[in-house]
Amino acid sequence: MSSNRRNALIAGLAVMLAGLGFFFWNNARVRKLTDSPQRVAILPFENQSGDPELDWPAAVVRLSLARQLEVLPRVTVFLARSASEAAAQGATRTITGAIVTQKGASGFRFLVEDPQAREALSGGVIATPKPQWTSLMANLAAAVTSAIRPNVPAAPSQLHNDQAARLLSEALSASDPAVVPAKLEQATSADPACGWCWLLWAEDAARRGGAPALKSVLAASRTHSKQIDLLSRARLDLLESNLTGDLPARRSALERLTRALPADVGALNQLAELYTNQRQFDRAEATLRLAVAAESGRPELWNSFGYALSYLRRYPEADLAMKEYERADPGSPNPPDSRGEILMTSGRFRDAAKSFEASWEKDKQFNHGIALEKAALALWLNGEKKEAGQYLDRYLAARAQAGDPAAELVRARWEYLFGQSAQARARLERVATRTDHPMACVASAMLALRYLAAGDEPAAQSEARRSLTLARSPGQSGFARFVVDAINGAGGAEKQALGLSLRGDWKSAAEVWKKALSEAPGAADGPHRELLALSLALSGRANEARDLVANRYPILTEEQVLIYDFLVYPNLFYVRAELAIADKKPADAQRQYDLFLQYAGDRPDRFGQLARARAAARL
Repeated sequence: MSSNRRNALIAGLAVMLAGLGFFFWNNARVRKLTDSPQRVAILPFENQSGDPELDWPAAVVRLSLARQLEVLPRVTVFLARSASEAAAQGATRTITGAIVTQKGASGFRFLVEDPQAREALSGGVIATPKPQWTSLMANLAAAVTSAIRPNVPAAPSQLHNDQAARLLSEALSASDPAVVPAKLEQATSADPACGWCWLLWAEDAARRGGAPALKSVLAASRTHSKQIDLLSRARLDLLESNLTGDLPARRSALERLTRALPADVGALNQLAELYTNQRQFDRAEATLRLAVAAESGRPELWNSFGYALSYLRRYPEADLAMKEYERADPGSPNPPDSRGEILMTSGRFRDAAKSFEASWEKDKQFNHGIALEKAALALWLNGEKKEAGQYLDRYLAARAQAGDPAAELVRARWEYLFGQSAQARARLERVATRTDHPMACVASAMLALRYLAAGDEPAAQSEARRSLTLARSPGQSGFARFVVDAINGAGGAEKQALGLSLRGDWKSAAEVWKKALSEAPGAADGPHRELLALSLALSGRANEARDLVANRYPILTEEQVLIYDFLVYPNLFYVRAELAIADKKPADAQRQYDLFLQYAGDRPDRFGQLARARAAARL
């Protein structure tokens, strides 16, 4: 082969390889633009035309851009007053612009930048001799979109004429807040199909006039519902559901909103919370997965996502989510506290105690230091009675030093947990008889529950009535009233089920606990599950309790501790022992019976549980 032909071939190969290299580079670049989450900051537009009559498009164009870009996948849009503010909020793209006039045409000059790489991505001028500004804003949104999400359309503009857009601009830039409602009302009259106008008017009415003003605007908007875009209608319906407390309407509005705005993490978080409360944990997890994908740098989303996974008993994934939470917020005591709760729920008690202690070490005042008490409970659940007591002593010493009036109630709680029920009852009696004690009402109500559980109905009734007279706040009154209703079998399913359990009517209690569990918020159903399982086990139906407690342990809220603690613990060991017997796992059953006996202490054996556990120990 001649040298000329060889050189030509080499040159051709070089061109081809360079072309392939460009193709793959460009493909990767487009894929990155398409896939990477973006935080887009829209900075103020200046009127550089020299014509003060063109101040108004500068005021409204940012709203128009934000509303049109917010529908883009994995894009979060926000308004920033300056480049430094945009950087502080983690902007990955910035949009700057101005109103300009040149060569007889007026319009927008714009620039889309990557502030972190200090690279201009797109820019130019969109202008016409006799501009219709609403059309120019729509064209501007399309040009900006192509630089942020190629081949994905922006949302249609909801500004359909310049008259309404100008009125909206005047409302947004008004120095006198009193003129804003009138300007917004005029904008909706000029363009009844302007969903943005209706929404801003409704939000302003809610801020200024409260419920009556908001109701009036929402009623007016409904006369034009067929003209208003679906996204604005969903937002208006969400405002209305917040006003009325209509949960189905709220869910419908949030579902429509998040379908239209898959990157709206605020709406996704609200929807996930609603799903969780309605016990639709799979939907909550899927919704939070979208939120994390949209804004992986927001720590609180990882926290919520981890809990959602734990409700589905996907504990390894939940643990990974909590580790991401801690990476996103390394200085906070909450990530190790949340991780400890998930570890404890999944039965990894030693690891849970370590995580709780790590939370306490980061901030000893966080949640009044309760992480130490949770560490004690984790070790208690693991059968490490001595070690649990050591953590508890540290916690109680800190509460006493802080002058916590509830410290005596905490001591009584743990005396019950360690099997010293007579001692705990005596402590509660001392607090309840001190009418000057700030926690006398609560101690009295707790005593009433324990009297009924011990079979002393007259004492329970008397103490429950007395607790009402000792209440010092609406919260204490509500707590005492809950106890009175439960003892009397009044009120909803939860109160009725509690009363039946305290009396030992386990068969009836099981049926009512099923209803109470279905009504309980999904994130706080621990005692409902445990007491339904106990009711089933004590009425000879342990097999039915398997899914309620398998591979999970309860987390009780602070108020639930006061009501349910002595019923849940140590009975949860007894339930698990009965399940192990049903599953023909004698070694597991023996360990659970042993834990039950270790902590039962001087409790009366009203239902033969202690006798059954001791008989099992002799086998």
